[in-house]
Amino acid sequence: MEQPSHVTRDLVRLLNDLRDKMALQFALEESYGYIEVAPEFSSCKVNAAEKTMAQHCSLYLLLSELIEKAEELQYRGAIAACVQELVDQTQAFDEKLREHERAENGLIENSRNVG
Repeated sequence: MEQPSHVTRDLVRLLNDLRDKMALQFALEESYGYIEVAPEFSSCKVNAAEKTMAQHCSLYLLLSELIEKAEELQYRGAIAACVQELVDQTQAFDEKLREHERAENGLIENSRNVG
């Protein structure tokens, strides 16, 4: 593993960049309705769409918490075990974000098939 200080520095930079891009993407999705809930959708699909859109806030906050942890490690001095824990948490976040994007893609595909 790289030096803990290098890992935390890189994580802070990458996570901040991701947060900026994610905020823009979520804002566009919410503003322009990339995930439209067609009237023909069953209540199950409507609930899935609402749940997926509601995840934006929790994902953004979770990423912000990861950034705070990374910044704290960066400025207080990184301990290898703490850095590894942060990397593990970042990987878990990545999987949640990927799962969210898969759900959105499924909703978008379903909305194309309606009608």
